[in-house]
Amino acid sequence: MKSILTILSIVALTAVSAADLSAQATKVAYVELNGIVSRMPEFASAQQRLNNYRERMTRELSAEENRLRNEAQQLQVKRDSGVLSPQALATEEEKIRTETRALMERSQAADQEFARIEQEEMGKIMQRVNTAIRDVAREENIAYVLNDMTTEGDVFIIYVSDEVRQNGNITTKVMAKLGM
Repeated sequence: MKSILTILSIVALTAVSAADLSAQATKVAYVELNGIVSRMPEFASAQQRLNNYRERMTRELSAEENRLRNEAQQLQVKRDSGVLSPQALATEEEKIRTETRALMERSQAADQEFARIEQEEMGKIMQRVNTAIRDVAREENIAYVLNDMTTEGDVFIIYVSDEVRQNGNITTKVMAKLGM
């Protein structure tokens, strides 16, 4: 009976020691990802390129829309005055409808291109940030790195202990890895 208690004690101590080692080995940290990205020069450059593209496309599409609106108004005047034959009127109306559809397609294509460029630009930035986070995590033996917010800006981490708050925020280390 004494030997069984001794064996159980040894097993219990071993389990507690293993749990302690496991708890010590599992290090958790967090990063303020939005804060890092928003301070990166690459982000500002990407935002500027995207804004320039959006403004250029808006100007071009607005000019085309205004031209079509003017043509439609002129066609209405011609219709009201009876200057055009029914066949010529139908031809002009079809031309405007075709150009309007083309404009709508061009607008959709511009939106898709904007989304593609944005995804490409942000992909490059996030790849660089993720590499820096991974490097810091490896250097600090961190098992898990959490983002403090979701991409929509909602708080992701609900509770942070004082110890993790003091030692677990690796944002400045990641920014240093990025040369910021």
